[in-house]
Parts: sequence; C-alpha cells; structure tokens
Amino acid sequence: MIIIGHPLVEYLPFYEIISLEDIKKTPPNSRVIFEFDAKVADYCQKNGVSFAMKIKDKQEAVLSNALEADFIVTDRKIAKEVQSIAEDYIFDSKVLLLADSGESFEWAIESRIDGILFEKAVKRV
Repeated sequence: MIIIGHPLVEYLPFYEIISLEDIKKTPPNSRVIFEFDAKVADYCQKNGVSFAMKIKDKQEAVLSNALEADFIVTDRKIAKEVQSIAEDYIFDSKVLLLADSGESFEWAIESRIDGILFEKAVKRV
C-alpha cells in the first residue's frame, strides 16, 4: 500500500495547482496535484512532471490513466469502484484515497485501495 503523508512514513509532498502557471511556482522535480484537466495533464506528461489528478467519476478515472497520471485521487464515494476498474483494466496509474484521518486509513486498507494520500501531504502553491 502506498502511504503519503503519514507521520511515520517518509514522503514527498504534492503541490496543488490550478493552472499551468502554478507549475512554475513549484520546486524542481516536485509532484503536482490538480482537479481533472486534460490540458494540464498533457503538459505534465510531455515535460516529465509527476502528477496526480483528482477525479469525480469513473470516466475521469479512466481518462486520467489514459493521460498517464501517476496517481488518481478520489474520495470514499467512488474509491472502491475506481479501484475495481483500475484492477480490471490493469491501470498504470495508482488509486489514492484522499483522507484526513486514521479512520479513512483503516477503511482504505479494508477496501484494498492502492494507497492513501493524507491531506497534510498536499501543499498549496
């Protein structure tokens, strides 16, 4: 299981961006996270920027994988379904549950989600 943002596990933070301009404000070789956006994803993929996309539905999950997102970030409402789709279609992207508590961590383990991203590991640009 991928664990990002837990105090006992060393991690690289994500930098939350809204636009392409925000990427310039992040440290070199950093990972970015943003709401589903094909244009930003294309830029990241072409420029070797590691990225995660927050998704709202199954279509965005499938498209995020096709756009070569390193991580697909979702909430509890659709996490199990997205994880199942990722396994069926053998996604290269990893599914992360965005969480703010240990309770969510336990749920992610029981639900066999690829990983968990604690909100404290996401820095605002």
